[in-house]
Amino acid sequence: MIMVNAMEWVDEVISHAPYAITEEFMNKLFDEYRIDYVIYLDDYIIHLDDPCLLLDGSDAYALAKKADQY
Repeated sequence: MIMVNAMEWVDEVISHAPYAITEEFMNKLFDEYRIDYVIYLDDYIIHLDDPCLLLDGSDAYALAKKADQY
């Protein structure tokens, strides 16, 4: 987290965010935090093209991708 937060184009890192992006949480991110993109960080690996799947096999970031914010 420290490495990501130190990047010049990163304004804020939201720790303990849920793995699955719900519509409610995504709206909070865009409205309250005014973010531009959702990036998932897991053990210092940023998932860009790698799938992040939920237990049911669906894409955890489908809503963010659909909104072109991933």
